[in-house]
Amino acid sequence: MRELKLSRYEVSSLLNQRKVFVNDCLATQPKLALLKGDRISICGEQPFVVKQGNVLRYMLYHKPVGVECSLHPALTNSLYHVTSWDDLYPVGRLDKESEGLVVMTNDGRLYKAITNHDAIEKEYVVSVNRDVTNDELLRLASGIEIMGNDTLPAIVERLDSDEFRIILKEGRNRQIRRMCYKLNLNVTRLIRVRIHDLWLADLKSGEFRNATEVEVAQLKRLYSDRFIAS
Repeated sequence: MRELKLSRYEVSSLLNQRKVFVNDCLATQPKLALLKGDRISICGEQPFVVKQGNVLRYMLYHKPVGVECSLHPALTNSLYHVTSWDDLYPVGRLDKESEGLVVMTNDGRLYKAITNHDAIEKEYVVSVNRDVTNDELLRLASGIEIMGNDTLPAIVERLDSDEFRIILKEGRNRQIRRMCYKLNLNVTRLIRVRIHDLWLADLKSGEFRNATEVEVAQLKRLYSDRFIAS
């Protein structure tokens, strides 16, 4: 049986050079788990087949404001320093000023499903610095040009004079803040309350919990044939 031993630096270097493929898909994250039967190809060589896979883990986390959704150890306020998960990676990222639901996992298929596909709803509650008009809510729902392209249609519901709920099926960088900026609205609070069928519910800021069996099943459906090829 072929055996390959690489240092962490060598693994990172190969990933940065885009030379590692898992099941014919480019690998980018070193912390994601490998499953039994996965095929790993490095530099185009004959693939290795994983004989014994990792145990998949899923955590739900209420990311607080001020925490960087990154595992970079050089960032003192990153997830690397505020959690004890050295084998889990965040999917469904949030910017530093935002809070709410983040899924932490080592399941690479889930990472691909959530980050690369526009079929998954993400729901947010947004507070802004002034009253929002009905016309502005309609514009947020119908799409606004940011970074050279129109956003996809969204579901928007008023919650208060200066607060609304928005459901997106895409996740551009700081998308909601950019959309509001185009309407001269400054976001004062942005919290993600749902990813697909998973809810933040009563999980308090900074808290985390294991996903239930039902939630894990819901997550695994995200990489069924309905969303991505297995």
